[in-house]
Amino acid sequence: MAAIGIVVYHIEDEGCLNGTFANKEAGTFYNEIARKSDGKETLEGDYICAYIDANDKVYTGTMTISKQDEIYHLTQYVHCKNGEIASFQGMGLKSGANQLAVSYLPE
Repeated sequence: MAAIGIVVYHIEDEGCLNGTFANKEAGTFYNEIARKSDGKETLEGDYICAYIDANDKVYTGTMTISKQDEIYHLTQYVHCKNGEIASFQGMGLKSGANQLAVSYLPE
């Protein structure tokens, strides 16, 4: 699960992010959904996430987004198959009103 990757989020209503992600292990694009735990419509805050892998296995996790100047900083924790928790750090830029593009690395 620890892979360098990218994700492009479409910013939906009610604090929901609909993401398409890829990493060096995936070989294709997959879906990720993140919903704000407080329901507020700002990007900054805490999220509950779900990811789907190549074998249609669903992983859950959490994500926190903060902003410094024009850069968004993301920290994700994903529950892995083996019971471990993988953590990732990402940096992203908002494009227009409805997209956030992020690159991430495992911690």
